Amino acid sequence: MSISFTKSGSTIPSIGLGTWELNGSDCSRVVTEALEIGYRHI
Repeated sequence: MSISFTKSGSTIPSIGLGTWELNGSDCSRVVTEALEIGYRHI
């Protein structure tokens, strides 16, 4: 996965998972699955 650098020199994954439209158990399930497959920018 590609990364971007912040002004302070920290890194952040370039692709993240948006959860703004998810609620309750749907959100929990999706975030859990995303973490299991390697997402770190949620």
